[in-house]
Amino acid sequence: MLIGGMDRGISYQPLLEYLVTSPVPHIILMSDSGKRIMQEAADYPETLRQRMQYAAGLPEAVALAKQITEKGKICLMSPAAASYNVYQNFEKRGEHFLALAME
Repeated sequence: MLIGGMDRGISYQPLLEYLVTSPVPHIILMSDSGKRIMQEAADYPETLRQRMQYAAGLPEAVALAKQITEKGKICLMSPAAASYNVYQNFEKRGEHFLALAME
């Protein structure tokens, strides 16, 4: 799962609480909010933090996902954050994600 984008100061506590019990094996955090989520995860069980990795932006996150996602499985981009600091809108971000995934 790819999570992250522009940090607007919202609380990620509900997301972290969900991820603690989630079966998602790999959580790739990116951009400013990804850094913050990773920092806030320090208050959660080690098993959550062990599933987290950081990538600076979407290209790096997709490259990492391609390396660690098992064949036959999916990588879901569910950013939980806006991306106006990089993309004009969510459609542009989605198009870039698709292009990177299809490379």
